[in-house]
Amino acid sequence: MKINPVINCPSESCFIGRLCVAKWVLDPEAVIHVDVSDGVFTPWKTWATVPIIKKIVSSCPGLKLAVHLMVEN
Repeated sequence: MKINPVINCPSESCFIGRLCVAKWVLDPEAVIHVDVSDGVFTPWKTWATVPIIKKIVSSCPGLKLAVHLMVEN
């Protein structure tokens, strides 16, 4: 069984920091789980959008993400 760690942060800088730590701590085959919500299907709205996540991840090549989109559109 594999357990995927989740990174849910209140800001982009927090996310970048945790992503950089994950890059050095996790197995290279690990998948990191990220939730993106627009506030419609959940009571909260995340700062993260798919374009922002793509930009951040491109700066940390080799990381694998599972982005869960909890959005209306």
